[in-house]
Amino acid sequence: MGLAAYKCADSDVRVVHELLLDRTLTGRDAARVTDTLLAALEMLAYDDRVGCLMCLLHGDVVTTAFEQRGYGAIVVDPCGAWLQKKLDRLGWASAHSVYLH
Repeated sequence: MGLAAYKCADSDVRVVHELLLDRTLTGRDAARVTDTLLAALEMLAYDDRVGCLMCLLHGDVVTTAFEQRGYGAIVVDPCGAWLQKKLDRLGWASAHSVYLH
């Protein structure tokens, strides 16, 4: 199980303020749920004409699923990392998932 959300705003940047996963998920299952949540957020962002998604992750969160979807760290410190993905104009169909094969 997981939950993700961002608030609508008058900007082309959205900060994901909720990205929650069940801590009992195994690493592989957690990666799949993360990938699914990010795909859903990206689809909504494309529909909202958002140009950039940003996530603040706590220090103990594994970033591999984010990196595989094109998110890069813009700030990293002991408290966590800000990850960012610039969204292109081709739409969500161009987003890559390692779990759709």
